[in-house]
Amino acid sequence: MQQLINAILRYRNALIFAALLSISFILLNNKSDYHQTQLSQIELWFSGNIFQAQTNVKDYFSLQKDNLKLTQENTLLQQQLLQLRQPQQEPVEKLNFQVLQARVIKASFNQARNMLVLNKGAEDGVTPEMGIMSSEGIVGVTKTAVTHYSSGLSLLHKDLRINAKLKNTNAFGSLFWPGDKPNMMKLTDIATINSISIGDTIVTGGMSNYFPENIPIGKVFNFSILPSKRYYEIDVQLFHNFTTTGNVYLIKNPNKVEIESLN
Repeated sequence: MQQLINAILRYRNALIFAALLSISFILLNNKSDYHQTQLSQIELWFSGNIFQAQTNVKDYFSLQKDNLKLTQENTLLQQQLLQLRQPQQEPVEKLNFQVLQARVIKASFNQARNMLVLNKGAEDGVTPEMGIMSSEGIVGVTKTAVTHYSSGLSLLHKDLRINAKLKNTNAFGSLFWPGDKPNMMKLTDIATINSISIGDTIVTGGMSNYFPENIPIGKVFNFSILPSKRYYEIDVQLFHNFTTTGNVYLIKNPNKVEIESLN
């Protein structure tokens, strides 16, 4: 108690000033509408800044929880989107694609055989030869999975070929990376009897073990007719930016075993 009294005596001038200032504000507030409005605006400014600071702190500590919720919602939406992209005549039981969210923790894009490392592994349900895609387009294929991590072949891997087609005509071909620019690939084996235009969309063909049908890949950037005059050579500009790879989705194709048996 004595310490409290000593503190009051030590700061009595400041306390008296604060009390008188408060009284003057109260009197001004009650005296006229003008002063009441001005004081209300000042009070709102101070309280608004305080509440905003509190909200910022609260939001910061809840980011991890919110991000987890968003990724779960996005994963579900991606799974539903895959269903919608498939031909409607397909039996429902064959469209039960499973989607797993993951994050790329290491990636290269300037090698001949670029690889990915993901933060999900066998314990999370990752197996070899699962398609990897982002919200923009396809990214690669899983190769190996250990308990908590997995590796994959990037789409920018010279040994990886993907079955792809022109969305407008359903003409199928083979998509591969020539080893040059990280945003450009080649599409071959498209017969010249099919019409093609700059800007046409390229999607997955659905005849590979990795991806279901109609997942976006890129668009026709340029094309030429090979000397045989039977096939096009098509430059495809990718939708996915491989220099900023982050969140991805892994696709478990329920038709994989059936497709492999036909091969």
